[in-house]
Amino acid sequence: MIGGLDFKMPYRRTPTARSWCECGRDVTARGPGEIRALTEAHAYHRTVCPLHNLPERRNAA
Repeated sequence: MIGGLDFKMPYRRTPTARSWCECGRDVTARGPGEIRALTEAHAYHRTVCPLHNLPERRNAA
């Protein structure tokens, strides 16, 4: 696995999220606004990260 996006939504507590990648990116967010921004940043990162854009990965699908 190259990376991922993980959400924690505990009952009656602030939700958190973590976005990570093998290239070294590791970002966390707390609360709905930050999580929304992190989700968008995670999607963008997948388009520019050199590990996600290797030729063999692009042709795999």
